[in-house]
Order: sequence, then structure tokens, then C-alpha cells
Amino acid sequence: KDFNNVSTISVGAGEVPDADYMVFTEYETDVGQEHENYYLKTKLEAEKAVVAAREDGINAQIFRVGNIVFNSTTGLFQDNIDDNAFYAQFKAFINIGMVPEKMDEVEFSFVDYVAHSITLLFDREALVNETYHIYNPQLVKLSEALTDESLDLRVERATIGQFIDHLYQHYEKPGFKEHIANIMLHFGWMDKDAENEEEARGTEFFVWSD
Repeated sequence: KDFNNVSTISVGAGEVPDADYMVFTEYETDVGQEHENYYLKTKLEAEKAVVAAREDGINAQIFRVGNIVFNSTTGLFQDNIDDNAFYAQFKAFINIGMVPEKMDEVEFSFVDYVAHSITLLFDREALVNETYHIYNPQLVKLSEALTDESLDLRVERATIGQFIDHLYQHYEKPGFKEHIANIMLHFGWMDKDAENEEEARGTEFFVWSD
């Protein structure tokens, strides 16, 4: 039996000690990158197991996919949409009524395009033990998309400074805290150790970062 593993393009993220930058292609797997995210750690470990299986004679393809989103034609998304981290971030910008004009570029890998690409590649006789990067190369700026007047979302575009001020001013207001926490977590602005320590004392704590 051939084996097909769906991984993530983000296995190439993280930090490599003593390296300012590194080119990560379909021909690399473990280049010493270190992830804080457990999801990415497990994806990398899975890829390493697949590569080892290839050496044992098993035909195995790896498909590193991007940020999988809704069907491009029907708009259908996963049933448990509230568990999707990207959706939570997307919804947060809309609910707080503001989006920053920086750090707002996102990639949409439409699930139907991803599925079609994988089914075209997985069983080609001439393509054995390959690794593929399947994602949308066209990035979208949410500060432009969410503020499009035709959508009537009433979302305001702001500088990063204005955005942080807005989060700070609205954090304690009803209906805002959950969305602001999701934004901070996505941007890496939440100090998890400090948060856990303060929660143990019965209070909530967050840290802003430049």
C-alpha cells in the first residue's frame, strides 16, 4: 500500500538556532527548526516518520497544505467552524470593528482546490516519494478585504498603534474580551506563563509587544 500524508506548510516555520534565515523547499524536512506550537511539532514528527518509512521501501507522498478555508464555490466550511483558529481571528476583527493595516496578510487555500490538487498528484506512477507544497501564492490583506464598502461590515482600518489602543480600551467591555484574547493569541502578544500565573490568582493578565 502507498501512504499519503497531509501535513502543513508551516512545518517550515519556527526558528533555526544560529541562522538568520533559511530556504525551506519540498526537499527539506528537519533542518533544525524549533516550534513552540505543539501542533507543528507533531506535524514535523509525522513527516520524519514518513521519510523514514520511504527508506524502508514504502511509497509515501507528503502534501504540505496552506491555510485551508471554505469551498470557493459554495462557501461551505467545516462543521465545527468555531474550533477553527483562523475563523476565530477573522470573526474577532469583525466583532471588534477594527483591523490593523499591518500584520494582516493571510493566505486562503480553498478546500476544493486543495482536494483537487491532491487527487491529481497522489497516484501518479512517475511521481513516487515526493513532497508537495499546496497553497495559494496570492496573499489577501484583511485590512482591505474587511473594509470593503460592498460588504457593509462596518470594520475600520487602523494603524497598529490605533489598533492596540482600541484593544486596550475595549478589553473589559461586554462582548469584547473573548475576541480580543483570540487576536492577542494569534499575534503572539499573550505571555502564556504570565497569563497562567495571574489566572491562578483569580485575575487576567496580558502583555503588549512592539
